[in-house]
Amino acid sequence: MLRLAGLVGDRLILSYMVDAKTGVERFKLDGTPDGAVELPGIGSAGAFHGRPGDDETFFVFTSQDAPTSIYRYDVQTNTSTVWAAPEVATDLDRIIVEQRFHASRDGTRVPVFVVLRSDVTGPAPTMLTANGGFGFRWFHSIRRPRWPGSNRAVSMPSPTSGAMASMAGPGMTAGGDTPNRTASTISSPRRSF
Repeated sequence: MLRLAGLVGDRLILSYMVDAKTGVERFKLDGTPDGAVELPGIGSAGAFHGRPGDDETFFVFTSQDAPTSIYRYDVQTNTSTVWAAPEVATDLDRIIVEQRFHASRDGTRVPVFVVLRSDVTGPAPTMLTANGGFGFRWFHSIRRPRWPGSNRAVSMPSPTSGAMASMAGPGMTAGGDTPNRTASTISSPRRSF
């Protein structure tokens, strides 16, 4: 799903939602593909705004293992560098984010993001959550897990991991170009007790 389009310098920059994460592609002004913009990881990016003649733009990026940061993107060299990033009180290099897929009961390919510490090498207790569906679009960000129905943050014993299933809503795709039939056919949310 196309999320953003911007003309920066002599390139058209298009940002897509692909498998519940951002993908960014470049095109020449004649429509010829010109490669991808490499992002810092699996996550959400946006705000590639500019004007003809600009040789740079700025964008934001966030993920489960990266706080929202601003990057400078050089159009000519197709490179990005951190322009501004918050300081965090944890070693983010110890966190790994992987994307995997699971087939739902109706065969829909559901993206699942697994967040774990780098020292986890085998089976570990895992907290599974899900976001999206019912027309709600979820984007990546650092979050502290919370107990369901509570505002209390969870401190999980180590080694642990977390998994987040991304249930696509209308207009989003799960697994490339195949619409998520389960979420997109529900016209209104139902309450479950």
